[in-house]
Amino acid sequence: MKKWMLILLAMWLCGVSAVWAQSLECDVVVIGGGGAGLSAAIEAADRGAKVILLEKMAFLGGETGISGGTIQGAETVVQSKAGVADSRRDLFRYWMEAGHYKNDPELVRAVVDMSAANVEWLMKLGVAYEPRNLGLGGWTPVPRAHRTPGGGAELIKALEKAARDRGVTILLGTKATELVSENGRVVGVRAEGKASLVKGKAVIIATGGFAANPEMVKQYAPDYVDSLPITTPGITGDGIRMAQALGAKTRGFGGVIGFRKVKDVPYGSTIDGLGRQVIMYVNKAGKRFVDENAYYALIAEAIHNQGGVVYQIFDEKKREALGSAGQKDFDEALASGLIKQGATIEELATQLGIPPEALASTLAEFNGNAAKGHDPVFWRDAATLVPLTTPPYYGLPVFHANLGTLGGLVINTDAQVIHTSGEAIPGLYAAGSVTGGFFGDVYPAGGSAVAMAVATGRIAGANAASLVK
Repeated sequence: MKKWMLILLAMWLCGVSAVWAQSLECDVVVIGGGGAGLSAAIEAADRGAKVILLEKMAFLGGETGISGGTIQGAETVVQSKAGVADSRRDLFRYWMEAGHYKNDPELVRAVVDMSAANVEWLMKLGVAYEPRNLGLGGWTPVPRAHRTPGGGAELIKALEKAARDRGVTILLGTKATELVSENGRVVGVRAEGKASLVKGKAVIIATGGFAANPEMVKQYAPDYVDSLPITTPGITGDGIRMAQALGAKTRGFGGVIGFRKVKDVPYGSTIDGLGRQVIMYVNKAGKRFVDENAYYALIAEAIHNQGGVVYQIFDEKKREALGSAGQKDFDEALASGLIKQGATIEELATQLGIPPEALASTLAEFNGNAAKGHDPVFWRDAATLVPLTTPPYYGLPVFHANLGTLGGLVINTDAQVIHTSGEAIPGLYAAGSVTGGFFGDVYPAGGSAVAMAVATGRIAGANAASLVK
């Protein structure tokens, strides 16, 4: 009896698989369910297109989902309410200068011109961008980083609801494996999961970068092979490889969105957060090398220039400031040897493998300047200068990390993917971090990637929908 039950169960499962592994048709196929893909799907649906979105993970979000949800924008309604004077010209110049003019000016201009409208568009979808949460981003003096308390999760939640409300079919756990073309035109996607083939009049690639693919990092960003990726496991460069198989052109490889992380502890944990506090960083020679209060991508690049690992130095007062909630994590890190301790700064230096005299000299200089409220070494904000004078002293290794990769498919201002011949590939669009050309070699400011993702996603969605007759 049990044997027959197993046979029937197997037959039923095969039937279910046959139902799900089906061929589907729509107007616009979107690959990737992050900020760019969802924005594209919403825009295409608003223009009357039937949209199917494929996401290989069991959840939506992509790189946008783990971001802070910040978006850059100039001349926005939020800035106006906050009394902030800004201009698209200034944002354009900032992004171009930050990219050392290696970026595509036409693409940058297109994103700049949409930036204010995109902030309002997201607000109408339910994202809470308010004047009180407006802040600085990068090294610009103008507050144009629009932050939301709910972070990237809030952004994705609002976009998902808007997509579903518009009838977008979302297939989770469905991995796109190959672009399908007929007579030189992209007409669909082969997939694994809840569909085996999805055909449409246009395909939009929004699969993100390749930070979770070590082989692609080695190939396209070799200087950062040892950088710790802070990303979702689905960001493996699938869209880049599928488009390259059709002859797509690429540009902008080599860099990453720099960040920093404590190794072997969860991202965002007490100890990881301690590694990013504004205290005092030293290199292996025991010297400060950066303004610890600088923009995060610049600090990351400085860490990279120091060999990829530096040390956070702090004292007993800083440990006590963690509070009771953080003490358990701290004690475990200390017991495991992750955090080193010394009764004197010289003893700590020995524990870290740093020249004791050098670290002692650096600390004495730092403490003297902090007591005066002035940092003549890096002109750090005086409000962040707190002397480290209460032993024992502690040291925590902090590594270069990244929030994603730079570079990808070349697109034009219509978000069409460009062939190596210089011509647009008919029926194929791309948006977000799968593309290259918007950034130069340094990530310019928090919220820039979201601004680019939403803008290129909406452009791609609108133009893909225009092919629907």
